[in-house]
Amino acid sequence: MLINNVGILGGIEQAPGQASPSLYKEVLETNLFGAVLMNQAFVDLLLKSEASRIVNITSSLGSLTLHTDPSWKYYQFQPAAYVVSKAALNLYTIYWLKNFSILL
Repeated sequence: MLINNVGILGGIEQAPGQASPSLYKEVLETNLFGAVLMNQAFVDLLLKSEASRIVNITSSLGSLTLHTDPSWKYYQFQPAAYVVSKAALNLYTIYWLKNFSILL
């Protein structure tokens, strides 16, 4: 089993118009590309096992649906780089599942 459970917030408040591109890059490199690199590094080994799994840890802060719901308790919390990275990880996980369904 490979568990990708890394994540950096990049700071508490990151309004989309104020978070620097370098902050987005730092957070995406850790939260998204870290999982991409780990999955790619271990996929051949995992495919040899009859019961292998990959778990990409994300959070509700990566939910597009919840971020559009004003009643959600974290609606006002806006760590822009973090939520973008976790939403991207969620979509990456979906596409990984489509190609390697035995692993997720």
